[in-house]
Amino acid sequence: MRDQLQSRLEQARAAEQGIAQAALAGATVQQLAERLDRLQTLKREAAQVQIDAAQRIRAQLSAAQYAQLRQRAQATLAAAPAPAEYALLLPGHLPHLMPFVAQLGASAEHQQSLSRYADEQVRPALRPRLQQAQQLEQEIGRAVLDGRSAGELAPQLGRLAQLKREAAEIHLRCIAHVRQTLPPEQYARLVALATAKA
Repeated sequence: MRDQLQSRLEQARAAEQGIAQAALAGATVQQLAERLDRLQTLKREAAQVQIDAAQRIRAQLSAAQYAQLRQRAQATLAAAPAPAEYALLLPGHLPHLMPFVAQLGASAEHQQSLSRYADEQVRPALRPRLQQAQQLEQEIGRAVLDGRSAGELAPQLGRLAQLKREAAEIHLRCIAHVRQTLPPEQYARLVALATAKA
């Protein structure tokens, strides 16, 4: 199981990095659709392996042993990651560009245009999806620890994949908008700033 999981996670990481490079270079959501499909599939398969592993461990231990293992595992968990860490495209691979626009010295017109786009198109659509994904992923995790199988959780896993895909497409459209708005040299500087911080 470890090999199956590691293989899928490595493929997903490579797929994410490839999508990020293509998006920053100007690829559209439509051009990246097949690659996004593949990434979703890899992440869903990785989740399936993890859920199956949890079920096998639970089946091989006594109820008391499993309860003790679960308690120890939960005690080692760090605080829940920020909602952005529940994205299909993680910020470490595809950073958000908007926080770095102010550092560019872009024209007031460009800054206002990008700020308006972020306020009207990106934040109201992206934040709720990432927050829902965060909540749903945590619910799925608790359900798995309670003994639910991947088959039983298929609707929740499907909804989670949908939320993450929608969030990824919002992020990709935002990058395209920024790229179209800024002069090429400023966009290149912006990407350099954002990726250096990712």
